[in-house]
Amino acid sequence: MLTTLGCQQVDTEAAEEAFTQGRQQLEAGQTAAAIASFTQAIETDSSRADYYNARGVSYFETGQYEQAQADYSQAIRLDPENYKPYYNRGRAYIAQQRYPLAIQSFDAALQRDSTIHEIWNNRGVAHHLNGDYPKAIADFTHSLSLAPRNNIAHYNRGKLYYLTEDFASAKEDFDSTLSANPNYPDALYARGLARLAMNEESGCDDVRRSVQLGYDKVDPEVREACGADHP
Repeated sequence: MLTTLGCQQVDTEAAEEAFTQGRQQLEAGQTAAAIASFTQAIETDSSRADYYNARGVSYFETGQYEQAQADYSQAIRLDPENYKPYYNRGRAYIAQQRYPLAIQSFDAALQRDSTIHEIWNNRGVAHHLNGDYPKAIADFTHSLSLAPRNNIAHYNRGKLYYLTEDFASAKEDFDSTLSANPNYPDALYARGLARLAMNEESGCDDVRRSVQLGYDKVDPEVREACGADHP
């Protein structure tokens, strides 16, 4: 179907077909092909914010963060009330270690929809990386209020509790993470450290189990103290 914009005709059907193909390619992990399809959609109809946002996601998946950021910004210009490109741009800023800008983008996303637990979790990550632990903990807690079984937020908050030496709360969060995924080596090691900080001998059991599952970032002193060796 053709629509008239001034003197320019836009083949909206062809644009939508290319967009649909790009989404299928992205879901299949064919990111280069997806970028090409989304680019075709944009060249056919440059008025669609979702086209730019989708191409931004594809760029992000391939580590092309500047290009992703540019596409998210264009999506925002075209549809400033949609939270998704703000959220996605925040993730791109985190990948670029531009944490204050990431926080600003997540703030904008939350102004448009504060019910999405992933936004709170990711803003918590940005606050954490920016060195503001209390705000990070508050964001993870709010994320969990929206999605109590969000094990990522439990794990993230547990790490913050550990860093602030609230070892009991850290252990509780790691317990919650492991209740859903008992073989998550990162959480096992983290819980082991929390238990050891509370002088619980079972902490070494967690450390050894994490090593058995392939965790390779064990502190040498902890490894020696727990007798944890690679299989």
